[in-house]
Order: sequence, then structure tokens, then C-alpha cells
Amino acid sequence: MFLFFAVIAGALVVAVVVGGDVRRLSQIRVKHLELLIGAFGLKLVVALLGTAHSELAVNIARPLNVVGAVLLLAVVWFNRRIPGALLFGAGLVLNLAAIVSFGCLSFYRAGWTLLRLGWPRFVTASIRFTSSCLSPTVPGS
Repeated sequence: MFLFFAVIAGALVVAVVVGGDVRRLSQIRVKHLELLIGAFGLKLVVALLGTAHSELAVNIARPLNVVGAVLLLAVVWFNRRIPGALLFGAGLVLNLAAIVSFGCLSFYRAGWTLLRLGWPRFVTASIRFTSSCLSPTVPGS
């Protein structure tokens, strides 16, 4: 969640540095703002549930994470005429694919694994996991 807001803040800083005017953001009319607020609320709940070390919390957070991503995609669809919305939507589709592919809670699970193992062991374990996922399965080995 922190990374999400850090990226938004960074984008605003870059926009100002290259000569943009942040006040123009007030001219954007977002359709179905209630879906956007609901999606952010669900993402916040998922982040809070991700901090709990409970199997029940993880099982509750998994479908909420997917629902939040789908709500964000719906907001993008309703606002597809806004410049950059479809590009944002493409990123959301890739993020949703990663969420579903890695058990719906991969980011939070990876974060807690990083804290538990420490940086060097986390990187080694991630490389090992990724290479095992990408390597073809050889029958009889």
C-alpha cells in the first residue's frame, strides 16, 4: 500500500518538474467514483489482513484482493476516455494476472517473507522459486 502511494507522489513530482500543472487534475471528472473508493477500501482491508499472521485472515484477504482489482478495472473501463486510463488498465490486468497466478496474496506474502528471512536469503529463495517455476518438468527426474 505504501508503494502505491509512493508511486502516485513520485508521478506528481515528475509532472511538476517537467512543467505540468497539478491544479489541472481538478478538471478530471471520474465516473463511478464510488467504485474507486470501494476498491481502495478493499485494498486497505487486504493490506491490514496481510499483516495478520492468521490463516483465516489470509483466506479472507485472497478473494477481497481479487474483487478490489476487478473494481479498479471497472473504474478504468468507465473512464477509458481519460488519457492514460487504458495504459493504467493494462497495468492493472497484468497485476491481476500476477495476483491470481501467485495465490491472490503474493505481494503481502513476499513482504512478510522478506522481513522474516532478511534481504539476501529472500533474494536467493525468490530466484530459486522463480527458476523452479520456469524450468520444464522432466518426467522421471
